[in-house]
Amino acid sequence: MAQGTYPHPVPSLHLMPHLRLVSLYSALQLCHIVRARASLADAAALIQQDLFKPGPQATLTAAGSCSRSPLPAPLHYNYGKYKGVYAPTTVEWGEDEFRQAGEIVRSSSTYEQLVPLMQKLQRGETLKMVVFGGSSTAGSNCKQGPRMNPIYAKECAWPRRFQHWLQEAFPQGKVELVNFAQGAATSSSILAGAGLMLQSYDSHRADHDKGADIIFVDALVNDVYQIQNDWGHDGSANRRLVDLSTNSALAYEQLLRTLHTLQPEAVIFPVIAGCDLCRRHREIHRKVIDFYNLPKLDWGDVVAWKPHLWDGPDVHPFYWYHASLADVMAQLWGSVWQDTCSAGYSRLDWHRTYNDPAELKTFQPCLHPLSAYDAAVPSSTKNVEMTGGWALYEDRPGKPGWISETPGSRMAMNVKFGKHPVLVISWMRSYEKMGYANMYLNGKNYQLDGQWTEGLKENVTLAYTRWLQVDRPSIQVGPYEVGVAGFNIGPDSNMTMVFEVPLDHTVKYKKMKILQVFTC
Repeated sequence: MAQGTYPHPVPSLHLMPHLRLVSLYSALQLCHIVRARASLADAAALIQQDLFKPGPQATLTAAGSCSRSPLPAPLHYNYGKYKGVYAPTTVEWGEDEFRQAGEIVRSSSTYEQLVPLMQKLQRGETLKMVVFGGSSTAGSNCKQGPRMNPIYAKECAWPRRFQHWLQEAFPQGKVELVNFAQGAATSSSILAGAGLMLQSYDSHRADHDKGADIIFVDALVNDVYQIQNDWGHDGSANRRLVDLSTNSALAYEQLLRTLHTLQPEAVIFPVIAGCDLCRRHREIHRKVIDFYNLPKLDWGDVVAWKPHLWDGPDVHPFYWYHASLADVMAQLWGSVWQDTCSAGYSRLDWHRTYNDPAELKTFQPCLHPLSAYDAAVPSSTKNVEMTGGWALYEDRPGKPGWISETPGSRMAMNVKFGKHPVLVISWMRSYEKMGYANMYLNGKNYQLDGQWTEGLKENVTLAYTRWLQVDRPSIQVGPYEVGVAGFNIGPDSNMTMVFEVPLDHTVKYKKMKILQVFTC
């Protein structure tokens, strides 16, 4: 099969300008479009039936001039200003080395798409960042700061650090971050859950504020280790490597195209990890990224120059990796802001595929749920069995949920799973006066915390969403909500899921509020 050379246009994944996801209600209606936003089912039908129409090839021009003051130095390169926010990193950059790292990264791609994002912040608007990835992207093994009050996990990971710098660089705007990364997530598993995750992400926002501005995808570590772990030691080993590498490339391309379908106005920004195995097999992702001319940060290029910036064979690098990557990301964005603020660019071409479009269809996203419970959509709140204190009501105007404050109370929902079982749950989390619930599914127990964990604490009350790879065999016990939550659920299964407020006298507050449950 010749890759990257298809001369004929294929059905485009660019739906229509300004189409966005809408509520679950629209998805369940299959063909309902509200306020010029495409439902998940519309996207699903288009993917299945090859009815995509080419999107407009409009040219976008970034207004303004390049006579601007430089943006602030990255956090850890110039850590003194931020002492107390992030401790100084042990990686010491000389000025020339730091600039060289930025040049190495920037030389491998084009970045004009970033300019309108920074202009949005300059105007005082909100920039919405979404991140997909595995445990390293979620900050597993990342811990930094005073022993009694460190930052760790997602608060320590590079997306949070970069968000902090971007907010400092454009204080007049607001930078929002949702990091959906979780342990063991491969391109294929992210593909299975991304549709539901982005639907949930948009469902909690006002109509005028739906849609991410930029989506970071950092999936190489688990993709290449999946290949390594599936290698055999017999005569078929090489053949299996070829097959698995091809499958990873197919899943990755389909993931990028699906994200573009669901969020057509968002910039897709891949990050290529720098672990040993990642550097040996990074072309699995890079050839797809370069085919679509996407902006990227290839950490493998930097690690090839400075090997200590990834901790040898470890797939969960220490905090200085996250600090360094965030610094180079900041350097990259800052240099783009200075050098290309007046440059024009055209929309990227999603009309052709790198891989054979027929082979891409072997990896299909789940774009409409098989089971759907949404407290904000009355038609989806039926057939929920509640005993002992659970009730559906609004504890705040316009914010309904299934709520209980009674220990021992139980709520049951019947759920159905498809070929690649995925579960997405949204619940309310706050910094005070919330308890926790146990979720029982297929004989396993998973804890949902209503209060922010120390180190992940936010001084806000908001909807929190997790997608669970429930087909995985077991639940990985570990801190900070980074690990895998598997329930050993097979394809095409029907289950009953139970939420229970436990009889736990060590917890002062008991309140739990469930917002949504989706399955595929």
